[in-house]
Amino acid sequence: MEQINGDARIFDDETAKKLRLQGKECVGNIQIPARLKRILLTIPGKPFGKQRPRVTKRGVTYTPAETVNYEAFVKLLYMHEYRNIKLEGPLRMIIRAFYKIPKGTNKKDKELMLQNILRPTKKPDMDNVVKIIADALNGLAYDDDKQIVEMYISKFYSEDEFVEVVIESCNEKV
Repeated sequence: MEQINGDARIFDDETAKKLRLQGKECVGNIQIPARLKRILLTIPGKPFGKQRPRVTKRGVTYTPAETVNYEAFVKLLYMHEYRNIKLEGPLRMIIRAFYKIPKGTNKKDKELMLQNILRPTKKPDMDNVVKIIADALNGLAYDDDKQIVEMYISKFYSEDEFVEVVIESCNEKV
C-alpha cells in the first residue's frame, strides 16, 4: 500500500475489490478518502489566458480554437491525475504561473529573476489565466467555480514554463 495525495491510497486489485464490497469509494485501485482536501495540478507549457469570444461576419459567436484546446488539455491532465475526484465546500485556489527567462538576459538579471526579485509583467493577464483554468476544472475538480471563495495568483520566472494550480478546502491553512 502506498500513500498518495494526502489521504488517497493505492491498493492491489484484490484489496480494491474488497474495499468496494465494504462500500468504500474506489477509482481503479485508488481508495478515495471521504473528503479529499487538496489537489495539486501542474500544467506544463507556457501560461495561457482565456481569449475573448469571436464573432464571424455572419454574426456567429465562437470560442477561439487555442482556448478550446488549452481547456481540453487542462481537463485531460486533471482526469489523468484525479479521475472522478471532486472537492466539496468552500475552496481556495492558488495559481502560480512560471514564465521562461527571456533569451539574452544577462547573468545578474537572470539571478534576480530566479530569486523572484524581478517578476514578469507580461501577457497573458492573470485574470485570463485564472478564468481558463477555473472554467476548465468546472464540473471536474468541483461542482461549480462559485465554490472558489479565495484566490491567490502570482507570476514568476523559471528555467521552464508551467502553471501550478493548488485547490484546497478553505479549512486548510495556506
